[in-house]
Amino acid sequence: ILMTTLTTVLGLVPLALGIGAGAEMQASLARVVVGGLMASTLITLVFIPVFYVTANQARDWAGDRLIPDSVKRVFRKGSASEDDERVHGGSDVHHGVSQQRLD
Repeated sequence: ILMTTLTTVLGLVPLALGIGAGAEMQASLARVVVGGLMASTLITLVFIPVFYVTANQARDWAGDRLIPDSVKRVFRKGSASEDDERVHGGSDVHHGVSQQRLD
């Protein structure tokens, strides 16, 4: 991302500065393209990751405070096997179907 943006911006600098024959007419377009590339690169490399981390932390914070423990148990990672063992007493038979353990 940085290399592509840098090469495009550096290639447009002479045009944006109005250097060369007929460059005055396209200098404003080059300036807009350089500004847009710099803004989109900043958004892609800084704003989006910061927003993602902040939203993830806010979700964790809100989840710890707003979600009841009974709901957390349902969505906890690895909870299915733990709950099965607790409810069925560690039995490998569920609804008449035998399952093999991979211990």
